[in-house]
Amino acid sequence: MLVLALLTVAACAREVPPTPVPTRPELQAENAANISLLQTLSGHEEAVRSIAFSPNGETLASGSFDGTARLWQLSTGEHLRTLSGHQDAIRTVAFNPDGNTLATGSLDKSIRVWSVGSGEVNTTLLGQPAIINDIAYAPAGELLAAAGGDGSIWLWNISDEEAPVHEELGGHLDGAMGLAFSPDGGILVSVGRDYAVRAWPLTAPAPPADVIGLHSRWVYDITFAPSGDRMATASVDETARIWYLDDALSWQALAGHEGTVYAVAFSPDGELLATGGADNTARLWRVADATLLQTLPAHPGAVLDVAFSPDGKSLATASADGNVRLWGVEIGD
Repeated sequence: MLVLALLTVAACAREVPPTPVPTRPELQAENAANISLLQTLSGHEEAVRSIAFSPNGETLASGSFDGTARLWQLSTGEHLRTLSGHQDAIRTVAFNPDGNTLATGSLDKSIRVWSVGSGEVNTTLLGQPAIINDIAYAPAGELLAAAGGDGSIWLWNISDEEAPVHEELGGHLDGAMGLAFSPDGGILVSVGRDYAVRAWPLTAPAPPADVIGLHSRWVYDITFAPSGDRMATASVDETARIWYLDDALSWQALAGHEGTVYAVAFSPDGELLATGGADNTARLWRVADATLLQTLPAHPGAVLDVAFSPDGKSLATASADGNVRLWGVEIGD
């Protein structure tokens, strides 16, 4: 089971530093990815910090520093509705697994859960002592986790929207920036400004988190591969890393961005990894050998988030320029 495997890995990581795998050269041109711009979604008045595809791939949500979230119909590029109500910038958006609700987290220290169909607020989660940097739903949809600017990790059981149950798991030594659930929902991982990658086994009662790895600077984002046997992280140290959840907890550095790497996302089949950075580019990597397939000059501003569509045929990029762009992705033989 993934839970037991990751607990074993975490215990080993306290004794043996992670072993880097040598960086490999770029892929030859004949094997490069073919990426084409499909559409640009414009309307936000400030930077777009977070994006998410609905589970059915028909809708894209965007969250912006302008304090709003927007829903877009991808078949036409039509703006469906604007979700307004936060009193400060939105840092993060996430669909629940059935796609009926969207959660948004803000610098106003609140989380709002919206009906996608009506645009109305179903639930507002208040009382957090710090800004919300990231949120994530567990695969079954009953748990919602949040990363706080004070380092805290919060967990809500929202199966009863009238009375969600709140639990604080503990936290990072500095601001928590990103988090993700394992595909089976048994593990919550988080990253933060303390340079650490932490694992939270979701048992009852939950034990303290293990530090399973470190970057050399702040870590902004983390995601699991669909297989659950590896993760990826993005850091201010100008690298992304692929973490292999084996007995040695080996990792592969993906170097090439010139500046902070803000975001990472695996393709649905786990074969590709997209990264977005302060150098205004998105990059596409082949996971099997950590090879760079293509560098995409995606925006005239920093690329703050990346996301694959559920069918893996499209890549969305969100930028400080206030736009979201949708790209078609094809991989050469």
